[in-house]
Amino acid sequence: MDLAVRTLREGIPDGGDAAPLLLLCDALAVIGGPALLRQALADMTLAIAGRRAQAIALTLVALERPAAQYHQLCSPSLGTFTVLDCFSDPYGWGGLLAVVPAGGSSSNSTISVPSILAAPNGLDRLLQLLSSTSTIQSAGAGARHCIVFDSLTPLVDRFGGAAVVQLLHRLQRLDSTSSLLCGLHTDLHAPQLLAALEQLAAGTLQLSAASELEQTLCAAMHGSTPQGRLSARLKRRSGRVRVQTQLYCLDAADSVRISELPTDALNPQAALEKGTVGTAGGSSGGEAALAQQLAGGMKLGLSAAELEAKQRVQLPFEHQGHAAAYKTGDFRDYLPPEAGGRAAARPASAAGGAAAGAAGGAGAGTGAGGGEIGVRQGLGHILYVRDSGSEHDSDEDPDDDLDI
Repeated sequence: MDLAVRTLREGIPDGGDAAPLLLLCDALAVIGGPALLRQALADMTLAIAGRRAQAIALTLVALERPAAQYHQLCSPSLGTFTVLDCFSDPYGWGGLLAVVPAGGSSSNSTISVPSILAAPNGLDRLLQLLSSTSTIQSAGAGARHCIVFDSLTPLVDRFGGAAVVQLLHRLQRLDSTSSLLCGLHTDLHAPQLLAALEQLAAGTLQLSAASELEQTLCAAMHGSTPQGRLSARLKRRSGRVRVQTQLYCLDAADSVRISELPTDALNPQAALEKGTVGTAGGSSGGEAALAQQLAGGMKLGLSAAELEAKQRVQLPFEHQGHAAAYKTGDFRDYLPPEAGGRAAARPASAAGGAAAGAAGGAGAGTGAGGGEIGVRQGLGHILYVRDSGSEHDSDEDPDDDLDI
């Protein structure tokens, strides 16, 4: 959320010709879109009041909700917040019934715009109002304001997607526009329109449902269950995209609290230890399943039986206690006589085992060959046939024999 507010606050970059446009995209299955929009408005008004933004005022086009819901965001005495009330009488029925819309002209910060959806030239009228607000005109040349649409869906349903895209394109290039923020219900529009708006925008704020794992982690660390995930994708001038993902929580007062997932929360080793302790202590299977999910489905440890079997394994290249004989550099010092060496005879226990193996082999075999096979099996050595010293080609390059 901080990246989005910073983009709105900085406005048009140096050398740029178009105001940055941000889309706040939500759907029916996700809650919190209006609350996040109000939070962005509150942060932006504070930045404008503190002279920390390029814009000197903020103009909100209320199309989906009453203008009274936005009055508490900023004090009218600051004079930096203006609401174009297009919600109270969008089709002009109040004029036919001689009914004055609530909040139509009683407040200096609210401008009633009736029949905005009924008139064929409603978008042109809206463009004229946004380009000639009283705050911008009184500030003089070079003054800019931030424009916010609480929802583009009513305009798209009435005038079509192409007309709305053209309106946003023209608003971006107005001399009085610093930045734009538009809400959008993605599940109510075609993918072609969404792609066109994303291409026009400088970034998107996508709301999605938080997973069960994220809810469990956030509840354990922050004490509250998140209502959704906010994924911000902002385009840089170099062409790269910066992505930021956060979780948001809504309290009883409908205020938003943004929380980030710590980097060490998804530690697989810690998750495995948590699952092992929980299993030993007889806790519920939910913690063990959570630990298994955090571990990524990988088995990071060994059981007692597996560890014992691993310790019994002796690899062929491991030394077996003959380090003193190896230091001489002569293979005949540690190889048995059967392999051409002069090593001492094996201990009596080993010799007895070999004899037993030979006897067993002789008893099992039929004929004269049975005992010999048993003796060979009882040796337990790998016999390597080494090159003799008279073979001169053993240590030479084969290409040296070629007479070219």
